[in-house]
Amino acid sequence: MNGKNFYDLLDVMPDATAEEIDAAYKRAKATYGESSVALYSLYSDDEKDVILEEINDAYATLSQEAKRDAYDAALSVASSEGSGSSAHSGPERAVPGKAYVPETEVRQLIPQVSLKNPPVVTDTQNPLIGEQYRVLYTKLEHLSLKNSYKCFAITSSVKGEGKTITSLNLGYVMANDFKKKVLIIECDLRRPTLMTYINVQSNSTGTVDVLSGNAEPMNSIIQIEETGLYIMPARRHQENSTKLLGSQRFSNLIKTLKYEFDYILLDSPPILPLADMGIISRVVDGLILVVRAGKTPKDIVTKATASLNNSNIIGTVLNGADMPMKNYYY
Repeated sequence: MNGKNFYDLLDVMPDATAEEIDAAYKRAKATYGESSVALYSLYSDDEKDVILEEINDAYATLSQEAKRDAYDAALSVASSEGSGSSAHSGPERAVPGKAYVPETEVRQLIPQVSLKNPPVVTDTQNPLIGEQYRVLYTKLEHLSLKNSYKCFAITSSVKGEGKTITSLNLGYVMANDFKKKVLIIECDLRRPTLMTYINVQSNSTGTVDVLSGNAEPMNSIIQIEETGLYIMPARRHQENSTKLLGSQRFSNLIKTLKYEFDYILLDSPPILPLADMGIISRVVDGLILVVRAGKTPKDIVTKATASLNNSNIIGTVLNGADMPMKNYYY
């Protein structure tokens, strides 16, 4: 973890509260602890021991007010010396005596784009629907803090139930309303549709290119302007999706990006009739099942969920319920 300061190690902002630091420390310990298989392909046991020691040092410093004040002072001096100026526009990624890159500069490296239409979850569009998404997020946050969950797959029994718009709206609420850094990865590689919601050129790389080994992950991510919502679109159709999703590269990708983002949402393919969801379910912390009201028969939903065996289905979203407002209700 060269080049990371104590705030980076715990994945918190410099103005984090004591409670946020405690929660981040628990997540970091769970990620690199002995009982965790996270990042096993990227780090040896010795390397993970070193990381754990650094995490413990970070917590020991940031959890005590006097030590934290002294560390912040040293960090400020190092940042000023590294940039040649004592004034900065945002929080720094720095370690005393080591090179660093300001967070604002990192964000500028990722292309910023806009959505084609305002999300239905904004208060100007439909306050009630937005509130339902906020309720959904708070439940996910509770599970996350309790179980160190960070990655969720959003799927459906069959196609056409609204899983993509659910992913987009949920991600927007998490990033815009709760100020989380959220990444949506488009994993429905046979039928990608995320690009239809975004004002962006198609001549770039995406999920298919990353999993094929032809592109770097951070070069294939775009950011929705003025939010903390990031998206890795598929960019193109891939018929042989099972091979890519079942590769070690996909598993490694998720494990690595968990460290970079507060939450990862996988816009996943439907459970039936493909085998893709069985593969995806093994690399995520939980599944969210989208069901369109009045369309999907109960036996289809039952069959679909049963096919995933012991997958961790943490909730169901009822989409398109009968109400006099917009088309989506959760």
